[in-house]
Amino acid sequence: MKNSSTATDAKPSLFHLPVIGGALLIGAIQGLRSASGHWENILIIGAIIALMSWDSRHRMSPIREGVPARARLLAWVALALAPCFLLIPGAAVMDLNANVILLLLAFAFCAFQRGARTALWSLPPLLLALVAMPLQEFIYLSFSYVLRLLSTILCCETIQLFNASVSYHHTTIYVGDASIAITDACSGISQLFALFLLSYLIVRRQHRQLRWALLHYSLLLPVVTLANALRLIITIVLFERIGAVIFADSFHVLFGLLLVVVTVVLMYAAGKLFPEQESTPADIAACPESPESPHDAN
Repeated sequence: MKNSSTATDAKPSLFHLPVIGGALLIGAIQGLRSASGHWENILIIGAIIALMSWDSRHRMSPIREGVPARARLLAWVALALAPCFLLIPGAAVMDLNANVILLLLAFAFCAFQRGARTALWSLPPLLLALVAMPLQEFIYLSFSYVLRLLSTILCCETIQLFNASVSYHHTTIYVGDASIAITDACSGISQLFALFLLSYLIVRRQHRQLRWALLHYSLLLPVVTLANALRLIITIVLFERIGAVIFADSFHVLFGLLLVVVTVVLMYAAGKLFPEQESTPADIAACPESPESPHDAN
């Protein structure tokens, strides 16, 4: 009987999937309306949401009678906060206020139906669907300048250790009498959303414990900056050797692939620094943290 009960408790819950699926549909429609040519980012974010939702199925609360008081309190707090977003200026921008209200309502629904654990594990994909997806264009532009600036500084400071003829001002690099503007295409931003997805696949493969997975995933932007600086260093060195031909489209595509490969290799190598072995979906299902237990269900 004990083994049978344990097996029942370990069964994955799919309760959250329709809730997140509805949020994903709303976010995708809004995101596509404002994509401005970057519709592929919507698909990538959608893939991440789908993976996160599927991976969290073993952490969801099972069906049970009654919801603990803590979960009900959390749900009522979310419902109380929802009307407050009607008073925040900027409702016309991407309907973000309405999206946050929908997010809070979905969170409260999950808490009322299955408890705080299910609501909290549903929150990240809901945030991606109702906030990140409609604002993907804003995220794209916000990260672009930061990545360009940091990559330019790292690139030039490294080259200056060996070649004093290279200097920079903000995101412009000066090589002798020539000036090279580091535009969005050179910032690594074009591959950023794809790298979000690839890095998530790496992290979910290498970690079973949430704290190590979050810490590992947080290294993505520094790693992208480092990889992009390496791309810029190679570009500047080749520019000094073969001239402006290095800026041809063929080289640009090649260096973009180099950025992706270097980032993936560095992210995978970084995962080896954490005190965990690689996991498989079967390991995740059998992990003590994954299935719901009667004591920590709320």
